[in-house]
Order: sequence, then C-alpha cells, then structure tokens
Amino acid sequence: MALEHRGKAMLGRDPLADTRKAASVLTFEQALEHYLANKLDEFRNDKHRKQWLSTLDTYANPVLGSKRVSEITMQDVLRVLEPIWQTKTETAKRLRGRIENVLSWAAVAGHRTGDNPAKWKGNLAEILPKPSKVTKGGNQPALSLDHVLKWWRSLAQRKGMAAQALQFLTLTAARSGEVRGMTWDELDLGPDGGSGVRNMRHGRYRQSG
Repeated sequence: MALEHRGKAMLGRDPLADTRKAASVLTFEQALEHYLANKLDEFRNDKHRKQWLSTLDTYANPVLGSKRVSEITMQDVLRVLEPIWQTKTETAKRLRGRIENVLSWAAVAGHRTGDNPAKWKGNLAEILPKPSKVTKGGNQPALSLDHVLKWWRSLAQRKGMAAQALQFLTLTAARSGEVRGMTWDELDLGPDGGSGVRNMRHGRYRQSG
C-alpha cells in the first residue's frame, strides 16, 4: 500500500484525497450494516438487534438509505423524524439516537466530517419540541390492594398471550422486559414438570383460588 501511494504521489496525485473520496461514497444503509457488524456483541439478544434494525429500516432507510453519509444534513434527518415526532414520539426519540450512533460511527471511521446532524443538544433540540411536551402517554394509575382480586379475575377471563404474560409477571414479580423477551428454556419448570407453565404456553393457563 505504501508503494502504491508513493507511486501516486510521484505522478502528482494525492493518495489521501483518493482515500477520502473512496470513503465518501459509503451510503447510510451500508454504514448501518458496518455499525451493526461492529456492535453485534453489545446487543443483549437477537430480538433487540432486530428491533433496532427494524426501526431504521422502516423510517430512516427510505429517506437516508441510498444517501452518502458524507452528504447527510440536519434537514435530511428532520425529513425522517418530523412525520412521526408528534404521533410516535417514543419511537422517534429512539430513532434519532440510532441515526446519531450510525453517523457517529461513520465519522470515526473516516466517512464523514463535521457535526453530527442527528445530535439533540444544540442541534435538533432547537427545532423539534421536547419529547416530554408532545408525548400522548402518561402515568397509569396504580392498582390499589383492595382491587387486586377483582382485577385478577377480570384478567383471567381475557384471552391471548398478553393477558397470560401479565399473569406470569404478577406471580413472579419479573420485569416486563424480561417477560416479553424470555424463552421457554429460561424457565425452571420445577418438580411437577411445569404443567402450569405448559398450560399457559398452550393457552390453557388459569389461576385457581
């Protein structure tokens, strides 16, 4: 490589400029693939990785995917975020952070220069309203101890895995993320062979008493 660069210099060319030019053709979609390949070990599980990628595939790649990372501006990022900032605020907030991560990798890897157009403070924060001001969600009321039995009986009448997962969460005091992401081999079925868990798995789980 050194000999090749020396030869270019002798012919009056700039090896460094050639390298930068080659790097600048990297698209956002390609940068995303490189970023995920380097960060794969940091994802807790494959499901989390797929969710991370799905968000960018759905909202960012249609706008940024074929665009060179060296040419992406704040206006490009806004074209991605503004359509969902008011209606899907939490998703948009996570999306912004993920775009920022990909472009930050691109800068460190030498594929772009200048400020990160997806950063929040001193950048998008001056244009987009704060997520806390536009989010439609709110804190859910707590369930009083006096109403637990009535709530449990009502929950037991509902069909579907979501209701059964909530029953499991209540009985085990596990975190919601742990319940949503768990696999069957993570459960200790106990001496009875886990008949209650198997019934829950096949939609037949009911709590008695």
